[in-house]
Amino acid sequence: MNAISVGIPLIPSEVAVENGATREWESVPERATANGDATIVNGAGPAATPLDKQQERILRMQQQAREYAEVERQRHERRLAQEERKRIRNEERAAAHKAELESSARKMFWIGCLACPLVFLMLISYYWKEFRDQNANPVIRTWCKRALAVWVVYMVVWITWYTVFLVYRNDELSGLNIVLYKNEFTPIKF
Repeated sequence: MNAISVGIPLIPSEVAVENGATREWESVPERATANGDATIVNGAGPAATPLDKQQERILRMQQQAREYAEVERQRHERRLAQEERKRIRNEERAAAHKAELESSARKMFWIGCLACPLVFLMLISYYWKEFRDQNANPVIRTWCKRALAVWVVYMVVWITWYTVFLVYRNDELSGLNIVLYKNEFTPIKF
């Protein structure tokens, strides 16, 4: 195992040889003295030598690596939290958009029912993709089906009215299509 990865300091070769080490770089235990300076000790005796500059540099680099790893971990946690907030926000937007589409489909149906049958055509054309898609929103599909059915009824009624009262202007039936004009009931003249 690498000595740097487990946090055991490395010492230069002359100190290692003095402490009985066999390799050029070898890990040796470290002990802090009363004044806070770290000294290298061998396993059997008192402190041998204070740390040199290269060993201090290695320790400083190890500390910086630990700090960097902690900063990266915090950065990764913040990134995950931000992605989670973004995902939740997108889900809320999608749910709001879906509710808005359902509401507008319902409103267009009732406006078409009460005021203008052409709104039914707008409803069907506006939601044509939803109407044709088998996996689409069932609420919007239901309103589109209702709009188609009611539009067909409206068209049958309108065509019947047009045919009876305008194409076949029968005087016997024209009494049904009347307006009050000068206190008399008279048929509408086109």
